[in-house]
Amino acid sequence: MAPAARRPSIGSTSGDPVRRSTLAALVTAGLAACAVVLAPSATGPAVAAQTELCEKYEYAFVSDDRFVVSNQVWGATTPQCVTARDGGFTIASEAHDNPPTDIPAAYPDIFAGCHWARCTRGSGLPMAMSDPRFASITTGVDVTVPEGAGIYNVAYDAWFDPTPRTDGQQTGAELMIWLEHEGGVQPVGVPVGTVELAGATWQVWFGTSGWNVVSYVRTTPTRSIDLVFSDFTSDAIARGYMEEAWYLTNIQAGFEVWRDVVGLSVDDFRYAVDLEATPSPTPTPSPTPTPSPTCVVEATVVSRWPDGFQGSITLRNTGPAAWDRWVLSVPERPGQSVTQVWNASLLTGAGALTFRDAGWNGRVPPGGTTQIGFLGRLAPGQSFDVTGATVDGTACGT
Repeated sequence: MAPAARRPSIGSTSGDPVRRSTLAALVTAGLAACAVVLAPSATGPAVAAQTELCEKYEYAFVSDDRFVVSNQVWGATTPQCVTARDGGFTIASEAHDNPPTDIPAAYPDIFAGCHWARCTRGSGLPMAMSDPRFASITTGVDVTVPEGAGIYNVAYDAWFDPTPRTDGQQTGAELMIWLEHEGGVQPVGVPVGTVELAGATWQVWFGTSGWNVVSYVRTTPTRSIDLVFSDFTSDAIARGYMEEAWYLTNIQAGFEVWRDVVGLSVDDFRYAVDLEATPSPTPTPSPTPTPSPTCVVEATVVSRWPDGFQGSITLRNTGPAAWDRWVLSVPERPGQSVTQVWNASLLTGAGALTFRDAGWNGRVPPGGTTQIGFLGRLAPGQSFDVTGATVDGTACGT
C-alpha cells in the first residue's frame, strides 16, 4: 500500500505525504438539461496539449479541471516521468528497481475528487456513502500495457474518511480494485474470501496501515472496465471494513509500479454522478458511548544492549468471539524499529508495523492471549510504544 496522493495545476509538491494508487474521476458541472456528469471519451472533443511531469509529486489538472494527473513517486528515490493529457497519462520514463516483496516505487494516477487540498471540478466529492446520490457514481478505465512490461498492477484506489475532509491523510479506509497484476505482487493484508461483483469473481483482501485497507483482486485480468462504484463499497460495509456514514473523498486510477513499466498508459478514465438526486436531510447526531475495546496490546522490553533490544508483544482477546486469524498493526514511531520477529510474520511500510499470525497461533479464544517476540532498535531510554495499535482494524486498549 502506501500513504495518500497529491497533485498540481501544473505544480509540484514536496511536502505532501503520499500513498499508493490514485484514480481520476470527472464530473461535468451541471448540464442544463441533465445533471449526470460524464467524462470525455475517445470520440469527444480534442484533448489539450500533453504535459510532462517529472518531479516526485508533480501534478496537472486535465479535462477542464475535472481530473488531476499525479506523478506520485512515493516509494523510491529513482526518477520517473509521466505524460499527462485529457483523460489519462503514459509513463514516459523511469529507473525504478524495487523488488516485488517491497513497497511500490510509485503510483502514477488520474483522479476525481479532493486529495491533499486539491479538488477537481464537479465531482460532488466528498460525499457520504449514505447520500442517495452516492449510488449513481460510476467509473470506468481503459489502459494499455506494452508487451514485456515488468512488475506492476492496474488498480483503482479510493479513499474514505469519517468527515468530509478535503486535505491531509484520510483515516477511515482505503479501497483498492486490482484489475491486473504481474511479477508476484499482492495487496496489503491477507485474503479473506471471494465475491461476485461487476460480472466477475474477485478475491477480497483485508489489512491495516493506520487505516483499514480492503482490496478486490480480479481473478480474470482485464484492461477495460466500467463499474457501479457502490457495488464494491456495499460489500466492504457488509464485511465491517467501512461505515456507511463515512465520506468518499476521491477515486483514483493508475498503476502501482515496481520496475520496467515504461509505456503503461491510462487511455481513458471515466467518472459520472447524478448530482440532482435529492439528498436526505442530515440528522443531528446523538452522542454514542465509546465501546470498550475488544483487544488489548501490551509491549515489554525483555532486554537491551547498546545497539538493540529484545521485546515481546502480548495480544489479549477481550471480546465475546474467538479470533480465527489476526493481523496486528502498530504505528511506526521515530526511534523504534523491528528487525526480526518470531511467532508472526512482519510487513513494514506505509507508516505501520503489521504483524500477521503464524497460522498455528491464529485462533485466540475470548479471554485468551498470544505473544509475539522480536528484536529491534530503540532510542536510549525509550520504551516500545504500541499506542494506536489495532487488531483486524479494531482499535485496541494498551
